[in-house]
Amino acid sequence: MNVRIGAVSSVDSVKRTARVSFADKPDENGRPHISAPLAILNNTLWFPKVGQSVLCILLTNGEGDGVIIGGL
Repeated sequence: MNVRIGAVSSVDSVKRTARVSFADKPDENGRPHISAPLAILNNTLWFPKVGQSVLCILLTNGEGDGVIIGGL
């Protein structure tokens, strides 16, 4: 598992998922890597906003699977 900090790039409030941008791992064009949709674990009323920094736990399976555990 990898613990990483990134910025929310998009949200899906119905599915309670968000995509996260990781500037420390740019793609081949130099743009920040964008995750697959990540589940939001926080069961309270908190929901991330685009641009907000979040703490993520990503699996090391290479598929981009993981969760957002909260905002920073």
